[in-house]
Amino acid sequence: MTPGCRGVIITSGTRCGAYQAELRTRGISRATGSTHLVKHERGSYSLAADCIFLGCPLTDALVEVHKTPAFALGGIGLYVGKANRVHVDVRRGRARWGVVRGKQTMYEEAHDALVALERLKP
Repeated sequence: MTPGCRGVIITSGTRCGAYQAELRTRGISRATGSTHLVKHERGSYSLAADCIFLGCPLTDALVEVHKTPAFALGGIGLYVGKANRVHVDVRRGRARWGVVRGKQTMYEEAHDALVALERLKP
C-alpha cells in the first residue's frame, strides 16, 4: 500500500452471477445506470472495483495500481471531479480511459487534470 494511505473505499465492484441475473430479470441495464452489469456480463473479465484512496494523493496510489500485474495488464480508469477515484479490473487485454468532470477523455488527459488538482491542495 502507498505510504500514508489510511485505506481504500470500494464504491462499486463486480456483482456475482446470481445478482446479475436478478438485475436482468428486473430490466436493469446500462440505460438505467448500471454500466457494471453490461461490462461484466460479457464474461471476458470478472473482477473489478471503483476505489477511493484515503489519506494519500491519488497519483501516488496510481503508481501502486500500475505496479500490480493483473491491473497493469487489465483495465485502469481514472475519474477526476468531485470525488477522484480509480477503476481497476482484470480482463483479457489492456485498457485505459479517463473521465474529467463527466467528460470522457484519454487516460493521460485525466492524469494531467488530477496532477493539476493535487498541486492546488494545501
